[in-house]
Formats: sequence, C-alpha cells, structure tokens
Amino acid sequence: MTLNCAHVTDEYVLVGSGATATASVQGGVVTSIQVTNQGSGYSHDSTLPVFISGGGGQGALAQGSTSLFEATVSVNVLYGGSGYTSAPNVDLPSSGSAQANVVSFCAQTGDIGMNHGCVNTYVPYLAKLAAGFA
Repeated sequence: MTLNCAHVTDEYVLVGSGATATASVQGGVVTSIQVTNQGSGYSHDSTLPVFISGGGGQGALAQGSTSLFEATVSVNVLYGGSGYTSAPNVDLPSSGSAQANVVSFCAQTGDIGMNHGCVNTYVPYLAKLAAGFA
C-alpha cells in the first residue's frame, strides 16, 4: 500500500444536526463516549469532528462517524487523555463548516483501477497525536 495523496482543506462542511453524546470517565481517563441522541440529516459513511472540553483533564481525543447504510452516528475514543475528575462535555457540531482544518489521506491498495480508499481526519487530532510521540 502506498500513500498517494494528502490534502489539507480550509474547512469541512458538515451535513446533519442535533446529535448529542456523553463521555464516561474511569481513573481520570475518558473510556467511552455514548451517543445519546442520533440527531437527523447526517450523511451516510462520513466522519464527524468531536470536541471534548471541561472535566478537569486534558488530551482526550475522539472521532465520530456515520454508518454506510443508516447514517447512525457513533463515536470512537482514540485517546483517553488524563486528569479527568468528572465527565467532560462532548460536542458534535451541526450543519455548516467545522472550526477545524481537515486532512484527506488516500492510499492505493493495488494497481488496478479504483483499488484505493480515502479517510478524513482533523488537523487538531493530528497535532494532539503528534504531541504524544515527542
């Protein structure tokens, strides 16, 4: 597999609104995020930014996504952070432009036709992940 594209955009246009979620904390770390309201109008098979704030800790990182067929929203904790004394606030932005730049990575998995895939991630996520490798 080879990386054949990495493109940074100025904004990421979101479609959908109303999804809400709640974080769970154990031992000062965000362990899971449960979607409490699916909202409506979300695009099928897309990624969503997840903004985590408060709770007394720092560094938690999560990414939202919608399913291919039903556009149901789910959230995956990528890094639990540390120092949380209570559940932080979880914000899933609604329709419009996200307040974050996006990087699209595309990888070629073969040399025949359309054997490739792309994934979007958000620049703030990359910055937090890179800080962990210092």
